[in-house]
Amino acid sequence: MSATPDEALRELGLTAATANALLFVPAAVVAWADGEADIKELEAIAARHRCDCEEGECLCLAESARQFLYYHFVYQAPKPDLVRRALACLAEQVRSQPADKADRLRQLILSVALDVARSSRQARFGRPHAVSVEERMALANVAGALGLHDVAALQRAIDAEP
Repeated sequence: MSATPDEALRELGLTAATANALLFVPAAVVAWADGEADIKELEAIAARHRCDCEEGECLCLAESARQFLYYHFVYQAPKPDLVRRALACLAEQVRSQPADKADRLRQLILSVALDVARSSRQARFGRPHAVSVEERMALANVAGALGLHDVAALQRAIDAEP
């Protein structure tokens, strides 16, 4: 990782103004967890970064942030090294916040990723919108990278009905 968070962002091709694209990297990682992202998963990501919504319901991305997200993480399977670096930058952004805001950010990020996991139109285990083993692993890895280590709470969130 770079010496400063700003340098790490620059290495990814982002600035402080476009860094909110990183909030969607975990969702894209979950979408690609099984080796392909289906249209419903991509729509679930897009639904959360619209700019025509009530505050708190979605996050508006600048065009350059949207391009970064889609080019590197949505339209193609993300490269593992890029995922690692993006998650490290995101984790640093989360850790730099006051504890209560950091917790809200973790919950928001995981909520978006969980929406993506549940969005697939394929029924799994006889239940529509069930989260696959690959998606569970991706969610657990992302949660750990972001500093959320309460496995039982994560399991309850995954198993809760949408």
